[in-house]
Amino acid sequence: MDKNAFMKLVNDNDGFEFVIGYRDDLDYYIGGVGNKYWFQWIKGKDSEYYIGTYENGVWTDKHYIAKNKKIIESNTVEPETTINKIVERAYYYQDRIGNKKPTEIDKEYDTFLHYVFGFGEKAWEVSKKYGVTVSFSNINKVEEGYHLRDYYIGSEVDKPKEN
Repeated sequence: MDKNAFMKLVNDNDGFEFVIGYRDDLDYYIGGVGNKYWFQWIKGKDSEYYIGTYENGVWTDKHYIAKNKKIIESNTVEPETTINKIVERAYYYQDRIGNKKPTEIDKEYDTFLHYVFGFGEKAWEVSKKYGVTVSFSNINKVEEGYHLRDYYIGSEVDKPKEN
């Protein structure tokens, strides 16, 4: 997948964000609305995030650090940093699907395509509706594992603060 796929997902839904949770109460918020895209991780009241703005074919990206929900640092970073981080996590492991046949799993709010790799060492799920990777596990590296916490669409999407 590429950045255009995620940008289309955001545009088609008038905003899109999904939240994945790791161990130790670490959550990643990955989303976009309008011409703003973000990749944020939150643990307690502290967060770190990237916001990319796409205007007239040009990316402008900033990195933020917030403590107790207040921005304490912000810096301009390399253009496309944000969207590259988004694509890496939003489509995690999908480059390894190849000709693997998934098992479909229906859950309350979506259908997921469940894949396994390496004799079951690794497993991941892709949202059938949105195409993003929402779950990953690796029995050899448990700390890499994460699962879907929630989706936000349209007016439900709330981007991180920029000031």
